[in-house]
Amino acid sequence: MIRLFVSADLGPGAAAALTDEHAHYLTHVMRLPAGAAVAVFNGRDGEWAARIEVLGKRDIRLIVESRRRDQTAGPDIDLAIALVKRAPLELIVEKSTELGV
Repeated sequence: MIRLFVSADLGPGAAAALTDEHAHYLTHVMRLPAGAAVAVFNGRDGEWAARIEVLGKRDIRLIVESRRRDQTAGPDIDLAIALVKRAPLELIVEKSTELGV
């Protein structure tokens, strides 16, 4: 399922207008028809299932249907490193990724 970030508030029955880039991606790149299901999130309200509603040639809107997942907070971990050359930096990134930072 395609997952999109939208800035609008999400809730059951809400309508979310898409940017031109999102509309182009859904209609021309992914070639989704009206009524196709997508997942949307905004970083505040969790992830929601939505359906595509085509209003015009370039005007597309999503109708939010139901919540798929609640919003979860990320871990409270920050990685602070000094500016180092490329090889040591790659090692730092590799090891911190292994530790889950």
